Amino acid sequence: MAMRRVVHISDLHIGGSIAGGGRVPRANGHDRRLLEGLLIALTNLRRARAIDALVITGDVTARGGPDEFALYHTIRNRGLESDSSTSFAPLTHGVPGIVEVPGNHDYWNGVVLNPWINAAVRRRHFQTDCEHLLLSTDRYLICLHGACSTSGATRREQFCAVGAFADADRVATEAGIAADTAWSANIGLEPFHLFVTHHSAASGSDVVNGFADRALTWLQGLLAPVQGFLTGHTHTPVVNPRGIVPVEVRCATTTQAWQTLPWSHWPSREFLVHEFADGLARLEWSITPWIWKGTGFQEQPPAAVNY
Repeated sequence: MAMRRVVHISDLHIGGSIAGGGRVPRANGHDRRLLEGLLIALTNLRRARAIDALVITGDVTARGGPDEFALYHTIRNRGLESDSSTSFAPLTHGVPGIVEVPGNHDYWNGVVLNPWINAAVRRRHFQTDCEHLLLSTDRYLICLHGACSTSGATRREQFCAVGAFADADRVATEAGIAADTAWSANIGLEPFHLFVTHHSAASGSDVVNGFADRALTWLQGLLAPVQGFLTGHTHTPVVNPRGIVPVEVRCATTTQAWQTLPWSHWPSREFLVHEFADGLARLEWSITPWIWKGTGFQEQPPAAVNY
């Protein structure tokens, strides 16, 4: 039975400091223990099992500053040296594919940016060819479609962490779903579409921390072929909420230092491992959380996704 394995991380908030924040709420950056623990856990996971793809659902920096992006690029592509005797492999080490989308924090740099500048930021700091990925099993073609959920936000919406998609991103997503559906039929596989973005359709509102109404209307009307959403943003985990969109699997933040403070209301720190395998009647989708336990990330029992 063919299987594909995808690691899902979100809200790294690289950079910053616990005392910092500026004009960006809770943009205090990462906790080094959590970041190193994540890199150790991913190294151990790669040694034990093959990883086919890495999905990063935004907020990779605390404030979107050039120094923070430089550190993120180093960790993503070259790895991290903790001291003269300790080094960590890159996030992408041994992983053939990556789907990477920005979050609202990745556009700040201390100010609110307009959608045109947002697009320029994305081209400069993100691998824009890594918003679409295909993985095949014996019977299915798993199609991951990434789209930036901040690119169409107004200044007010961005300041309030409200998501919206730019016209170009909507057009590209529609075309990608159609093309992958046609390609699946051409090669004799059944398509399984997953939509990857930063904001959560299951949380927040059009006033703060959610999606603008026009974005939700597009999601509801367009994404009937999509079997699931992979998101982040809220710093809380969730699997299988139903309602506005199909099944959503939301990854809690993995290294955000704010969550380590005594008054934090977001105790969960995790990354997820999605496994897709050919079942008798449909593609079997299960998720294994890796939870921070004070000294490292520990694997938890897997759970099936009922899509």
